[in-house]
Amino acid sequence: MKKAYALAVLPLAMMQCEDPGCASQEAAPVEWTAGVCSSFAEEAAAAGLPWGTFSPIAWRESGCNPNSWVVDWDDNGGGLFGINFKGSLAGYWLDQCGATPSNFRGNVSLQMKCASIEYHERGLAAWR
Repeated sequence: MKKAYALAVLPLAMMQCEDPGCASQEAAPVEWTAGVCSSFAEEAAAAGLPWGTFSPIAWRESGCNPNSWVVDWDDNGGGLFGINFKGSLAGYWLDQCGATPSNFRGNVSLQMKCASIEYHERGLAAWR
């Protein structure tokens, strides 16, 4: 995966609370910075990913940039962990975690979810 670097600080996901009395319980938005691997550690921990293992993978695959994307003869994908949607893999990721090329790029929570499912089912095989 080619490295793409861009600096951006973006809010991620906030918990939604339907009850007006729970406004004080809402979580602050998680912020991350493309290119700064440590800014993804909290989200990785919440997804059940060991960040000490996945930080080097994210650096290798994307330069820790969830907006990274590569299209070439054997790849159509990207994100933090170099998830490939080429050929039959597109259906695989849709089945595994609901990911498609159109909803994956820049969607850190979905990227973490997909990586976590893959890691907990198959270990690190996808990243070797």
